[in-house]
Order: sequence, then C-alpha cells, then structure tokens
Amino acid sequence: MFEQLFTFPSTAAKHESAPYAEERGRYLIHCAQHGYSHSTLKLYAQELLWVARKLSVYPSLQVTLAQIEAVTENWTERESYCGKRLNVLWTHRRFIDVAKAWLRFLGCLQEPSAFTPFGNYLDEFVAWMKHERGLADTTIEHNKGGGYDNFFAGTPKRKNHSRPFNSPTSMLS
Repeated sequence: MFEQLFTFPSTAAKHESAPYAEERGRYLIHCAQHGYSHSTLKLYAQELLWVARKLSVYPSLQVTLAQIEAVTENWTERESYCGKRLNVLWTHRRFIDVAKAWLRFLGCLQEPSAFTPFGNYLDEFVAWMKHERGLADTTIEHNKGGGYDNFFAGTPKRKNHSRPFNSPTSMLS
C-alpha cells in the first residue's frame, strides 16, 4: 500500500519498516475502499507513522484513550523532523482522531463501557417483567427500545398538563 501512495521508494521503505506496518497498511486499504482521496490517504499514512512510533511502547496495541493522550505529551521529535514549530492543538487533535479511528478498526482501543444511571434498578425491573409478569424477551426488548436510555420513551404524557392545579376539587372536574 505504501508504494502506491508514495513516489519515492525511500519514503515507502520508511513506512514499511516502521512499527505496525501491516496494520497501518490494512487500515489505509480500508480507507481507500471507503473512497478516501489519495491526498487524504497520504496524510493518514504520515499521521499513522507517528502514531505507530509513539504507541510502539505498547506491543499489543491494546490501549486506552488515556494512554494515547499520555504519548502526545512531547512533540519535540516531530518538530525537529518537520523543521518548524507545530500547531500543537491541531497536531494533538489530529493525532488523537487518527489513532482512535485506526485502533477502533483494529479492535484494539479499550473504551470504557457506557454508564447507565440506575442500571441496577432497571435490571431488577427487567427481571420482574420477565419472571413475575411473564413477559416475553422480545416484548421486554421492544419496551426498552434497544436501550435503557429510551426505556420510558413510550410512556403516555399526562393529560390536561396545561390546566393549573388550584384545589383538589379542580382535579375532579
């Protein structure tokens, strides 16, 4: 893949000899199959080269976002290679974005599981619906809406919500 992107054999060789060359090549092929332009693929290849160099301290590539952030602390090597001062914010953001996309593609990014507020109560409620009410799993899944976030999305709204509450008798009329 690198010899198709770069015209100079020395540049392609530099990319092929860097850490995780096979994994980077597979990701670039994946991006090409999804219609990324040649210039974008070259940019990604260059960024992935730096990502691979920085993440080479993790041989298995099983990393968290915090570990990716930790390797972005020092840009002096990259600045000396480029021969100019870098826009640190832009360089940092692009590095993180490309690294996350590549590691997700490889299945190596260790992302924290989503926290569900009151999840233990909702689990108990699901168990109650199943065992006490005898509802089918498909009914429970349908009511959950595919996730706890939408669990009560289908509950009906209170009628007459615009009528003010004046007294207990006003509710009876």
